[in-house]
Amino acid sequence: MTRWRLIFGALTLFAVAAGGTGAAAASPHAELSAQPMLSMNFTHSGGSGALSGADVAVYYLPFDPARHGHDPEMGTGTTDLAGQATVTLNTSMVQTADLADVAGHRSFNALVVAETDGWTAVETVVVRDTGTTTADVAARAVPATAQAPALPERPADQIVGSTYRYVTIGALNSADGIQAGLQYTWTSETSRQTTLGVAGSYEGGAWSESGTMTEQTSRSVDAPWRRWNVYHQYVFANYFFQKHYIQLGIKAFEYLWEPDHFAGQVTDDDPNVQRSGTVIGKVSYSVPGFTNCNGNCWFIMTRNNSGWGRDSGTRASYRFDMAVAGWLSLEAEATYGSITYVHWYWQSKGCSGGYSRVIWGDNLDPEAARIVQADCMPTPVQ
Repeated sequence: MTRWRLIFGALTLFAVAAGGTGAAAASPHAELSAQPMLSMNFTHSGGSGALSGADVAVYYLPFDPARHGHDPEMGTGTTDLAGQATVTLNTSMVQTADLADVAGHRSFNALVVAETDGWTAVETVVVRDTGTTTADVAARAVPATAQAPALPERPADQIVGSTYRYVTIGALNSADGIQAGLQYTWTSETSRQTTLGVAGSYEGGAWSESGTMTEQTSRSVDAPWRRWNVYHQYVFANYFFQKHYIQLGIKAFEYLWEPDHFAGQVTDDDPNVQRSGTVIGKVSYSVPGFTNCNGNCWFIMTRNNSGWGRDSGTRASYRFDMAVAGWLSLEAEATYGSITYVHWYWQSKGCSGGYSRVIWGDNLDPEAARIVQADCMPTPVQ
C-alpha cells in the first residue's frame, strides 16, 4: 500500500505543477464534537463468507465535487477474521456547510474501498458526524484481467457523464375536507437531506448497487406540492446525476453514478420511461385498511389542529431504476424530514354527515408511521 501511495503522491504533485486540480483555498472547517467512527462488516458477494484480512480505506466525498479533483483520505484499517473493521475518521476536511440532515443526524458522504486476494469492495456510505455509523459492504471478485485497487491517499475523481432521473420521494395522502401540502425546500441551516442509491461499475464491468449518498449540492429552491380532497398518489422529484471516474490505482478504477442536485421539479406524473419502454406516469398509493389501536393510531382533524404535520421521524424507502446503469434498481429515502415535510389542513367543505377527517397511521401512531394516512370516514371510536 505504501509503494502505491508514493506513486500517487508523485502523480498528484506533477498534476498540480502542470496546472491540474490542486488544493482548494482554505475555508472554515466544521468543529465536530468528536471524531466519528465507521464500523463495517465486509462479506464476499453472494454471501460466501467474511472478507478477512482486507486493507480498508475511507475517503471523504466533498460536497459540490466539481470544485475538487481528489477525495482525501479520512482513515484506514484492516478487516478481522469476521470481516469487520472499525475506522476512526479524521474530519478536519469536513466543512460546516457540508453537513446534511439525515433522519435528524448531521451527516456527510464517504467512499469505502477495500481489497485483498482477488476481491475488492467500493461503496459509498452516509456517515454521522458523531458516534458510530455501521455499514454492510459486499466485495466483488476482481476479474483476472482487472487491476486491484491501490488504496491511494487521494484518489483522482473526475466527472465523465450526466443524466436526469425522477425519484420517488413519498406517498401523499389527502381526503375530502383536507388539504395536504408537501414542501421540498431548504433553510440556511439545512440544504441537503434526501438519500439516494449509487450505481457502481468496477473497471467497466456490470453495474451493481454500491451504497447510498445524500444529494451532493445544496438545494436552493422551494418546491411545494399541494392537493385537496381525495388523493393517494406517489410524488417524484427530478435529480441530476453525475458519472464519476475514480482512479484507484495506476490502472484500477471505478465508475459511480452519484446524485448531484435536485433539479427543481416535483410532480405526481413521472415523465421517465421505465424498463418496459412505457412512461411511468402517475402511480397510485394503495391505502391499507384502517387500524384503530384503541384510539392511539389516529386523531380527528378539526379547525383547532389544522396544520398538523410531519417533518421528522421514520422515513419510508422507495426504489427507482437507473436506465444509464442497465436499469439497476436503486433506493430513495426522503420524507419525512426538516426540509422535506408534509402538513395537513382542515377545509370547511367536503366531509360531513357523520363522517370525520381522520389522520392515522398503519398499526402505528401518526408520529411513528412511515407513511401518514388521511381519510374522510365514519367517525371511529376508541
